[in-house]
Amino acid sequence: MTFDLKGYRRALKRARLYRTGLSLTLAMGLALIWWIGGAAPLSKEQGRLWLSVREAQTHAMEWRKARGSSLSSVDDPWGYGLIGLEWSPLSTTLGSLPSRGPPAIPPGPWPPSDGSASSGL
Repeated sequence: MTFDLKGYRRALKRARLYRTGLSLTLAMGLALIWWIGGAAPLSKEQGRLWLSVREAQTHAMEWRKARGSSLSSVDDPWGYGLIGLEWSPLSTTLGSLPSRGPPAIPPGPWPPSDGSASSGL
């Protein structure tokens, strides 16, 4: 049995053309879906609301800068100060461990007897 190199190359070329055509068709289809179903521009009312919110955010940012309490650009890249406190009596990034369920609760007795539950750990 001999190997048909020309036939193999033809089949390989056909497969490449098929994959290229399929990829282009899919890309054009996705572009069409994106174009047809894309985000519609804001209505007049939504545009007015968006502008008033941006104005309020800018005012809050300028007020914080005037007071000298602006946040770093790493913590608040947009500079609007809407990220909140990480640790406060009302909020924390950790949340309440008992309310998270078993995966978040460390092994052992809960609450710990060493008082670490009251320190937010």
